[in-house]
Amino acid sequence: MSEAKRRRTSSTHTATKKNKGAASDPPSILAYFSKLPSPPSPSVSSSSFIADEYNVIVVDSDPEDELPRSIPESPIADTETELDEDHQEELFYNDNRKSYLEQMQMFIATVLESEKHLFTESEIETSFKFIRLSKIKWKSETNSISDACTELCSEKLRFAKNFGPDSLSEWLDILTKDELMEFAKNRKIPYLSKKKVSEIRLDLQTNVTSQSTLSFSNLKHKENNVGSDRLLSEIKRLIGPVIILNETIRDLFHRLFIVYNRTMNWPDRDQFMTNSILTNLRKDPRKFPDYEVYRIDLTWPTKEIFDEYVRLLKLERDVVIARDAEDKSETMLLFEQCLAQWETVVSSSDGHVSGVSWLQVFTPGWVLTRILHHSIEYLHSAHEYQKEAEILEKLISQRLYCRSNRGFWYDQFALVLHNYIEKERAWEIGLEALRDPFVQTAHERSIQKRLRRLKKDLKKRDVLTLNWLTPSKFDTVKVSAKKVFSEKNYKAMWEGENNEPVGVEELVLQHYRRDAAPLDLGTEFFFDSRSKEIESRLDEIESGGFTQIITRIDDTHRPLNTFCTGVNWKRFEKQDILEISECMGGSALSNICRLFAQTYWAHRGGVPDLCIWKYEEKKVKLVEVKGDTDRLSENQKVWMDFLAVFNIDVEEFQVKSN
Repeated sequence: MSEAKRRRTSSTHTATKKNKGAASDPPSILAYFSKLPSPPSPSVSSSSFIADEYNVIVVDSDPEDELPRSIPESPIADTETELDEDHQEELFYNDNRKSYLEQMQMFIATVLESEKHLFTESEIETSFKFIRLSKIKWKSETNSISDACTELCSEKLRFAKNFGPDSLSEWLDILTKDELMEFAKNRKIPYLSKKKVSEIRLDLQTNVTSQSTLSFSNLKHKENNVGSDRLLSEIKRLIGPVIILNETIRDLFHRLFIVYNRTMNWPDRDQFMTNSILTNLRKDPRKFPDYEVYRIDLTWPTKEIFDEYVRLLKLERDVVIARDAEDKSETMLLFEQCLAQWETVVSSSDGHVSGVSWLQVFTPGWVLTRILHHSIEYLHSAHEYQKEAEILEKLISQRLYCRSNRGFWYDQFALVLHNYIEKERAWEIGLEALRDPFVQTAHERSIQKRLRRLKKDLKKRDVLTLNWLTPSKFDTVKVSAKKVFSEKNYKAMWEGENNEPVGVEELVLQHYRRDAAPLDLGTEFFFDSRSKEIESRLDEIESGGFTQIITRIDDTHRPLNTFCTGVNWKRFEKQDILEISECMGGSALSNICRLFAQTYWAHRGGVPDLCIWKYEEKKVKLVEVKGDTDRLSENQKVWMDFLAVFNIDVEEFQVKSN
């Protein structure tokens, strides 16, 4: 079957086959779960939907703190370990929702229906993270948590092991921060409130190995062992029994989730089930629209390609960890390895085997390109300018992968050449960049500014036709206010009405009162893959049909609090949205929606902070708010230019400290 099509609300599940040639091996975990009692037909919603019916109004409180420019938006936004205890309790006691087991069975059945070729029948052995049985919320009418863990650790299954760590440091890793603090207080370790968890762990280890004042080394060693053993004994009594999953089993689950969710980025803390968990809560479950799902078994045509894709997702995670830890030798080694493999892939690839451009994001070449993208900022901060320029030139020379990043690559390449290597080459790259259709807005403006400086430096006589350097005219309102709080890494507070401290946005509002998306949304493929439908919708908006669209969508999805990227049901009431849209008019709304649809990857940041309007006068204004030391970013300038061209009143509001 080359393609499996079904409605998520009426999926039919199938069980995996047994491996007849592996009778002596432990059973496949997929087969094990499939043989358990099947869940009822699922009523499931997912984050990978086509949200073409949403008229999105975005008001950013921090427009520059958006999605990373290097990675398409991930549909998984939250983390399952951060669910509060009430939510954890609700998971298994909602008659209309699914337990973990039922969710897992649905994942397995869905994946095996059309993509069984990506898995073997038996996938087993080794280790990852200790789980405290006392911390597991377990409610079952059939067996206890102890019975369940015994079965998982049995020779028959060998899915887990029920022995504890070997070292004190590993036992300390299992403790919560509060528990670590209590042990540290008992040992008179100072300044705990200002320390990180890792520092408290280190202090405890140092404390038990430095308690003795005996001078003889052999006696001191014995005394230190006593201190460590005493702490270890206390920790074991507190923690109780533990269980540890085999790493191969954990890896199998990861791969299952990647296939089911079409995961493009390795999620934080390996949490793949967040959206599924959130949709199965009794209290405030996350709701997604129902939609048609097409599962194409050619996304990863062979198990070998899929395994390499998963390996590279993990490698990308490791690269980011090494980079953030400032481990230069490890980071450079990983980058060099990736560069060699990337060059081989680029020289031999002509796109996805299916011919569908969008599916390139699931290829090893795409992930390798992202890893090289990660290297640019690191190399620049490490002053490795020649290596940075080499990688940037290679990235620009190909047009197959991550084209939405070409603006950044050109901009950065011109900067490095201009400041550190060769100005003449920087001039050539700048001119080349302006001819590239994927160099958009803010990067285009930055490159044009650089060309203007280079023209002066190099005494060029070329005639440059530069856009964006003369911004549209807009008003700037300046007010003075008393700053009552200002500290690094914290938001400044100002004296507002009734002498109450407020943020800068609230201060501006007081002044005026006185007078989760389609998977390809963050890529260059979104518009082209559905251009006919988008153009039809834009025509409908421009011709005045936007009020009917807003009303229909709002009436359907607001009661459900349907989750959608760019939509916050609590920020605007339905009447507010209707009034704002009427003040803007069909032409302006259509232009804004077109801009997002065509180049969301370039314009998702920079939208003004506030929207204010007077419905009776059909006036609307978008306001970018700046504190006394803030300046407009290039993205914000570009958005203000666009809005001015769309005949939408836009204003910069500056608050100065007096």
